[in-house]
Amino acid sequence: MQLAGRVTGIALVALAATITLGAARAPEPTTITEAQLRELLAAGPANFTISVEGTKQGPFKGESPRPTQKGKIPGVAFYFGVKSAREAGSGMATGRRTQSGISFTKAIDASTPQFYQAMASNEILKSVVLEFYGTNPNGEEQVVYSIKLTNATVSGIEQYAGRVPEGDVARPMDSTPLEDITVTFQRIELESVTGKTMAVDDWSAKR
Repeated sequence: MQLAGRVTGIALVALAATITLGAARAPEPTTITEAQLRELLAAGPANFTISVEGTKQGPFKGESPRPTQKGKIPGVAFYFGVKSAREAGSGMATGRRTQSGISFTKAIDASTPQFYQAMASNEILKSVVLEFYGTNPNGEEQVVYSIKLTNATVSGIEQYAGRVPEGDVARPMDSTPLEDITVTFQRIELESVTGKTMAVDDWSAKR
């Protein structure tokens, strides 16, 4: 799965978290265009960044060109889903939630070997933080939404560039080498910084 093909454009990349409960289903995103992907990978501000701290490797290297995002990894696309089984009639929960893990697309960079090493050694990542950016009324960049994962592990890596096979058809892609990283986690914290709301879930907690 190439996550760059799961988003509709720049605006949806910024806040593309789809949290599905019961029978509710979010619309399937369409393919990002080559021009949009090139713009996302340009030197301008990333829609979101990733910061990672491993228990063995320490902080992962970030190469964002933005002064306000120094030391962070620029993101290109993002996906997250969680489901809760429900009875059709009553809507009551019938079991524990199931979550897909979090997947994000990024350019291949200095952190690429670190993600691979983390997966190969089953390294516990103390924290994985995704920060989504917007602008305030003064036109200044600010974090508007964040996701923090605790005790995460890298469960999947896919790398690709050029024309990428998708089913029986090879679709055109920007030539920039990209990779999809998937992480699973014990605890997740979602915060709307501007809305001053927060949600926390811990899969190790007793229910």
